Amino acid sequence: MNSYFISQSLYEGDGGKKNLMPMFIFFLAVNIALLLRLSLFKEFNVDEFEHLHAAWNASVGSVPFKDFFQHHNVLFIYFLEPLFWFVDESSFILVVARCLMFSVSLGILYMSYIIARRLLGFEAALFSLILLTSFNIFINPFLEIRPDVLQTFFGLVSFYFLLVWIEDRKDGQMVLCGFFYSVSFFFLQKALFFLPVLFLIFLFYTDKDKWILKVSKGILFFITGCVPSLIVLFSYLLLHDNIKEYFVMNYLINSQQLGNFAQNLEAYSVFTTSVMDQNYIVWGMAFIGTCLLFFKKGREKVLLLAPIIILLLTIRLLKNPWRQYYMQVAPFICMAATLVLYPILVQLIHDFKPVTKKVFTFIFFFILLAQPIYDNYLNELSATNVGQLEKTQFVLDNSKKEDLFFSLRRSYNIYRKNIVFNWYDIGYSKSLFSRLGMKTYSKDPSSLIINSKPKII
Repeated sequence: MNSYFISQSLYEGDGGKKNLMPMFIFFLAVNIALLLRLSLFKEFNVDEFEHLHAAWNASVGSVPFKDFFQHHNVLFIYFLEPLFWFVDESSFILVVARCLMFSVSLGILYMSYIIARRLLGFEAALFSLILLTSFNIFINPFLEIRPDVLQTFFGLVSFYFLLVWIEDRKDGQMVLCGFFYSVSFFFLQKALFFLPVLFLIFLFYTDKDKWILKVSKGILFFITGCVPSLIVLFSYLLLHDNIKEYFVMNYLINSQQLGNFAQNLEAYSVFTTSVMDQNYIVWGMAFIGTCLLFFKKGREKVLLLAPIIILLLTIRLLKNPWRQYYMQVAPFICMAATLVLYPILVQLIHDFKPVTKKVFTFIFFFILLAQPIYDNYLNELSATNVGQLEKTQFVLDNSKKEDLFFSLRRSYNIYRKNIVFNWYDIGYSKSLFSRLGMKTYSKDPSSLIINSKPKII
């Protein structure tokens, strides 16, 4: 598949590629090195403790949904579980898990690169990665211990195989598209938002001759790819007899996170303003690039328009615009910004001498990256995770394996049973669990503490 949007002869010819590539690689390497440092030392989000504690529960034989509350799909729990086979009981497991997630994050960067290379060209793809690795709303959850990282990675793999299918039209590629999509989904059900993206692009690229038949055939092969994951999931649920709990916790409870656009507008306006302040150049150029695509002839434009528009709109359906919800769309936003910024850079330095090109390119990236780098690496590391590691180790040093733990915040506990089954049991969830005869909090936490006698509170 040739570059869709940026002409190779105009922007990557005439010696531009030779002079820009070393600078692009340098800035990308610096960004990745800074990301590694951030991964090791930034504060742990409360969700990271939750996911590791869930994996520990599974490692000692507890069953998600049945023995402990969980409102994410199960694959991430079992992805993390092997860590507890090899790492001794220590707060150091938080650092090990962060390193594991960093390796997956590099996979996201690689998939973003090969997708951008097919859409924008070789050098422009590297440019988009430089933007992505300094894109605040992406890199903070991107480095954390959360299923969104794996869901995003496999979602991009699925998108890649859809692009390959567009080029080669082989049924096996559509099967792989479906398979990797299903894996993405079983890491996190938020992958449902990505399904309309794949489907719309598939419809646009299905040949008009015998269109209905070819659409039906493509959907059949996509579903065929999903079947292995579906079989594994439902076999797991049947084996543990927790189908009811799975659907209540994963779908009924999470459906309460949905709202309407008008209700959420105020929350989003406050959040979006702070987010856009961090990368206002990228957001602004992405907006311009997206608008320009609307006026471009040819169906190729849907390859960027579909993920950007659909994923941003689906995020708007949620009551709380958490940063991790933007992980799926962030690579495409940076590609749209590249459509504007990369040609500007190349045209500006077109007639410069090689040394002058390097100096100007350095200044260009300094202006582009200075604020996000400051926000990412200085502000984020103003408070490190050292204190959290010490408190987590304190819990271990002052309790035994059989001791119980009580907390509604989920912090600092990984290796001890929590006496609270359902820390999410508030509001609608509480009444729903009660109506369905499922486990809930004691209305009086003090009585729960008295009866269970936890060692750590």
